Amino acid sequence: MGLRIPRSFNIADPKLDTFRRTQFHIGYEFEHAFNDTFTFRQNLRYSQVENLDTLLFSGQVYSDAFQTMIPRARYRLTSQARVFNVDNQLTARFDDGLFGHTFLAGLDYKRYQLHDTQAGSGPVASFDILAPNYGVPAAPVFPYLLNRDAFQQIGIYAQDQIKLTDALKLVVSGRGDFTTNDVDDKLRNTKTHQEANIGTQRYALIYNFDSGFAPYLSYSTFFNPQVGTNIAGTPYKPVTGDQYEAGLKYQPPASNLSAIFALFDLTQSNTLTADPTNPFNQLQIGETRSKGFETQVVANINRELSLVGSFTTFDIAITRGSIGQIGKTPVATPSTLASIFADYTIATGDLAGLGFGAGLRYVGHSYADALNTFKVPEYILFDAAVHYVKDGW
Repeated sequence: MGLRIPRSFNIADPKLDTFRRTQFHIGYEFEHAFNDTFTFRQNLRYSQVENLDTLLFSGQVYSDAFQTMIPRARYRLTSQARVFNVDNQLTARFDDGLFGHTFLAGLDYKRYQLHDTQAGSGPVASFDILAPNYGVPAAPVFPYLLNRDAFQQIGIYAQDQIKLTDALKLVVSGRGDFTTNDVDDKLRNTKTHQEANIGTQRYALIYNFDSGFAPYLSYSTFFNPQVGTNIAGTPYKPVTGDQYEAGLKYQPPASNLSAIFALFDLTQSNTLTADPTNPFNQLQIGETRSKGFETQVVANINRELSLVGSFTTFDIAITRGSIGQIGKTPVATPSTLASIFADYTIATGDLAGLGFGAGLRYVGHSYADALNTFKVPEYILFDAAVHYVKDGW
């Protein structure tokens, strides 16, 4: 929803630093089976989100030679977003005499409206890390972005899951998207109209062995519109790309263990990245390519205890863009991610439904600048959770 400014750490007076979000959602899911062959579904949802964020923003460099003073500026964001989605789909299950089919066709519609106001001010008192003084007088804030966005998307899609044999299945799908994005820049008194129409496709083949092993191959293309504008008021281009994937799924018969292992080759165009010269802006990279491996294992030990573990590692590089960035890794993109989480939920007795969870996440090193001269070290996060479910609550 518009441009957001990442906050590396809090250097503000809590009396001056405020954040407020209100949300409203309503919708329904409808399903009707005409007979054993045809089923119709409609899912509708309306959402409204309002944000107010006022803070002191830290600069990216020190303001003194001894690197003890951090420059600051005031920043304020107010935004209101409304999203309406409706998806209509018809499913048909039938046999053509040779193969079994589960055929799905649908039409969906999305309308997204964003009122986005972002404002900043000149520098205020710097933050001295040796003699911290968090308080600072409020500085006047001047708007630098005042946009009204209206985005619409119509999608037409179809998919056929074909049962070639009892073990071999083929999935073929296609989708057409028709989008418009109108931006009314109130500060510059300009209006921009952008259209993007594109077709995407997906193919997948999987073979299920009786032992629980299921190797698969897949190829897909994708299209993801980006709502919002850069600091000049220009709408972002949609993200497009394709992905090749080969993997192995494993779920032994009569077992609560499942695992998936996958190799992938993913190419994307127009992905967003931080602007190295302006923290209030985002740029779109011409093209990135990532190749890697990922795995996930889920083990439900018994009714009460479950374990989930995952690991991803990949090599990602900019393959099209400015000359100085080609071959570099995009900003804030770690090449290794790993996690493990355990959950224990009491199944019987007076405390049934009460659960506890704990785990950790590993995030590998990344880069803080487009030229990969500043490396962010790896780190580990520890997570814990308590949850309770009782009589549907």
